[in-house]
Amino acid sequence: MHDTFCVLASSLQKHRTMPHKVAIDACRVLVADDDTGIREALAELLGDEGFRVTVARNGQEALELCRSVTPPDLVLLDMQMPVMDGLGFLRVRDADPQLSRIPVCLMTALPGPLGVPNTVSVILRKPIGLPDVVAVANRFCATRSTKELSRTDRQADAAAQASDPPAARSA
Repeated sequence: MHDTFCVLASSLQKHRTMPHKVAIDACRVLVADDDTGIREALAELLGDEGFRVTVARNGQEALELCRSVTPPDLVLLDMQMPVMDGLGFLRVRDADPQLSRIPVCLMTALPGPLGVPNTVSVILRKPIGLPDVVAVANRFCATRSTKELSRTDRQADAAAQASDPPAARSA
């Protein structure tokens, strides 16, 4: 874990000198990791990139935050945590239709096959670098934005059809 923190701290130091863009409708990312240093470094790095970040110390806290009024658009989930580990979180998440829609990026230092369900969107191996984390977050936020735009377009089309007189629709 110390190596992961060092890589993230190094990335954070380099990152502070780079220009930042902040999204107006920022993507919500939940960072669930029991290591305070990793959790805080990821939260700061992603916050600097314009993401709205919440944090959890274990899988149980992460589930509670996912069930909140404003669930995250992406969960960055550590594999090994107290109270409820990453696999425990995934079992509960996968059994809940609402929660199962939230993409999960599993972060782990464990080698080899992990026996994780195929519902995990991405696996990042620790130590994790800033470009990898930001790329994953951007990927899922872009997916979310595309879905929201598509839904907004459908709603606008439906509203336009409802307000058009019948003669205008058949023309």
